[in-house]
Amino acid sequence: MSAAEALTGRISSNPDLDLADRHRYGDATAFEEIYERFAPMVYNLCLRLCGNSCRAQDLSQEIFLRVFKGLKRFRGQSSLRTWIYRIALNHCRSRLGRKKLLLEELLVATFEK
Repeated sequence: MSAAEALTGRISSNPDLDLADRHRYGDATAFEEIYERFAPMVYNLCLRLCGNSCRAQDLSQEIFLRVFKGLKRFRGQSSLRTWIYRIALNHCRSRLGRKKLLLEELLVATFEK
């Protein structure tokens, strides 16, 4: 029985919710598992949206900080993958903005010629 199961008195059939519960109750390895599982997806999304690997790494770190802080609010109404993807997409959109994204793409295209 995990620490989360012992504290909540329940065993969930939802592994995503179990990970969130473990994190909520202080199991540091739970967030490591989440990071290992979803870091490639988040980085690839950021890279597709910004087109710059350094910027994508920075965005990914910001996103996982948001995931870490917000994981206590995850209720399992969607998959953890969907929840993290939406956080990543919303964060990238707010940080990059549509106009800024277009400008960066134009600058990159100009300098690649």
